[in-house]
Amino acid sequence: MGVNTLLKHLGPCLGDSHVERFRGKTVALDGNTFIFRGCYSCSEQVALGQACTGPVDHLMKRVRMLRHYGVKPWVVLDGRRTPMKDDTGKQRRQEREKNLSMAKHFRRQAEESSAGPEKEDLLQKAQTFFQKSIHVTRQMVTNAMSALKREGVECMVSPYANGPSTKQAHPCVANDPHYGNQVGFFFFTEADAQVAYLVKSGLASAVITEDSDILVYMAAVKSTAPVLYKMDEFGTCKELGFDPEKLSSLPGVIGKFGRGLSIFSGEGGGRSFVQLAALAGCDYVDNIRGLGLLTALPIVTKFRRTPADKRVSHILMHVQKMGKTIPTGHRDRMHLAEMSFFWHRVYDPRTKKCVHFCEAAPELMGTADVPALPSTAGGTAFLGLVR
Repeated sequence: MGVNTLLKHLGPCLGDSHVERFRGKTVALDGNTFIFRGCYSCSEQVALGQACTGPVDHLMKRVRMLRHYGVKPWVVLDGRRTPMKDDTGKQRRQEREKNLSMAKHFRRQAEESSAGPEKEDLLQKAQTFFQKSIHVTRQMVTNAMSALKREGVECMVSPYANGPSTKQAHPCVANDPHYGNQVGFFFFTEADAQVAYLVKSGLASAVITEDSDILVYMAAVKSTAPVLYKMDEFGTCKELGFDPEKLSSLPGVIGKFGRGLSIFSGEGGGRSFVQLAALAGCDYVDNIRGLGLLTALPIVTKFRRTPADKRVSHILMHVQKMGKTIPTGHRDRMHLAEMSFFWHRVYDPRTKKCVHFCEAAPELMGTADVPALPSTAGGTAFLGLVR
């Protein structure tokens, strides 16, 4: 989930922290992260499509803990998946189906086995594959919204419809003041872009998530706001503010990746980091075979002075000279991935309008730091349609 191995390489940059540091402030929380975590407590029921309260209960425990420490959570839940993630979504669905088949297989073997170590081993294998089969459903999102509203917690979800002809908003937002009672209004967005927008817009002071994509969104608009990872039930967490120059000079930050972060500071640095994420592989575009984050970094560094709009083409020509096979259409896919991080549709609760993510940084608009968006409606289809 997110940029391949990014959090692993940024591990030395994560500092110990606690949510009480944000007492009296609002934090934007990626709700789907904690719903997903909660699925592990009842993975078999979730994988088999059976109702269970574990996923929403897990989210609500974290929300109550934040409020206990005087922190105001603003929970954001995923709406409809963007078209750019269709391939990723399909691959994950196929993997879940395979894992579910294996889980059922080991479960049947366990039921046919006599009590003893062999049976326990089969049950453990079944449990492992059930956990690999879980995913957050729309019903879980609906239940989470209801639970949050019952306790008066600020929350929002991107409205979605069941199909292109549906004219009703999601039941949780049809009468929600955040959405201006706009029945039939929906757009494609996911929580990571939305929480980054809330922070950059000054509506929240920090982000709580487990997704590395958030760091790419933060880099795109040059936000150094705190991102909290690995938050436990007691409020202990790891904190990272994505300031490339500062991070590269932290004591203990070693290796090529840590030391190389400084190239992403200053003018054009944010866009270069987005291009690195696209080259290394993320949810929007797969990496080129044999090319990961560590091997992609020196390539992006080599072309850091190349005009931003031409950089991807130069990078791919270089990669091809390295003997790597460039999949057909990969350059276009990388361009779309890059634009997705900047132009992802988000919701502005102040104006009750759908806007583009990069509008949170008006100082960057019209500069080389932001890739130009195609002017035709067909050219923006990769972002999804607004109805």
